[in-house]
Amino acid sequence: VRTTRGHALLPKPISQELHRKLVADYFQPFHDRVLKIYADFRAQGAKRVYHLDAHSMPSKGTASHRDPGETRADIVVSDCEGTSCSPEYKDLVIEAYKKAGLGVAYNWPYRGGRVTQTYGKPQEGQDAIQVEISRALYMDEESKKFLPDKAKVLMQKLTAAVTQIHHQLPDIS
Repeated sequence: VRTTRGHALLPKPISQELHRKLVADYFQPFHDRVLKIYADFRAQGAKRVYHLDAHSMPSKGTASHRDPGETRADIVVSDCEGTSCSPEYKDLVIEAYKKAGLGVAYNWPYRGGRVTQTYGKPQEGQDAIQVEISRALYMDEESKKFLPDKAKVLMQKLTAAVTQIHHQLPDIS
């Protein structure tokens, strides 16, 4: 019912009925779609599926985070402590963001989330990695105002990183 900054998000916890509806309307369709995409890649003959799960994060840890008050890297790459993807994919992702001019941290303060835990099965040919992007790179975090000039620079860097990852995937497969 509260945000990580302590602001009231909801006046009270949601009901079980609303929870079930949200799961049925949003959570389950999302995961069904991810499973279909994986199946489609497999049907096309893919031996490995590479999943890059992108998120945004506050630029500094709040009191409810593992790193309160710490300024975070531009990018945090997480692989559930080395279990959700191959070391080669992890290394490729980290190096691509670094080469694009972004500061990168590995598994700190995030270790990976539900998507990487659920779909990251490198032993089965499913490599899933989480990438958190600092909000300070594209917005004023206090006012929530989008900063187009900063966002443009960020988009160029992200495009360069993802393009490099895409082009180098065959080298690690």
